[in-house]
Amino acid sequence: MNQATAAVDIQSFCAGPEQRRIVLQSPFTRGAYTYATDGHILIRVDRLDSAPIDDKIAAEKVLIGLDAATFAPVGTIVLAAKMPAQECNACEGRGTEHDCPRCECQCEACGGRGSIDPERTVSVDFAGAIFALKYVRQLLSLPNVEIAFETATPGPLLFRFDGGVGALMRCATRGDHHVALQPSTHDPI
Repeated sequence: MNQATAAVDIQSFCAGPEQRRIVLQSPFTRGAYTYATDGHILIRVDRLDSAPIDDKIAAEKVLIGLDAATFAPVGTIVLAAKMPAQECNACEGRGTEHDCPRCECQCEACGGRGSIDPERTVSVDFAGAIFALKYVRQLLSLPNVEIAFETATPGPLLFRFDGGVGALMRCATRGDHHVALQPSTHDPI
């Protein structure tokens, strides 16, 4: 593992406990690489011996076009501070489906946490497409990230960073809240 890969918390790119696909809840290895994904964002780093081998997920298919892509630095983007978690409306903060005292049915909306990330419904215009703010934050947290501004297909946004590469899925529609965000913007959103 190189030094740049060690600086990236790949577990943070995996799905949380609310994700039913358990295989996405931790990094996995295919061939010479280790992947982390929650189904919306994916990163690939050099193989980590600590990540189990999983040949069920064809993660490399998401990175098609990587070799032909032309990358450029994102520029300076300043985002407002992350919004704090809010009480889950579905379970009223209990973390369980029902109000009964002995309920063990985990709330599907929050994965049993009792709170939700309010940014999950915020979308942004970024690199010529619509993306969830949550994932743009993750992408921008990577060391020396560069993105493929122009791609031949309308697939995911491809990117590279010190220690690996990745892909970010576009949103089909705008979220409940939408803000414009362009590279080199200095205004917090």
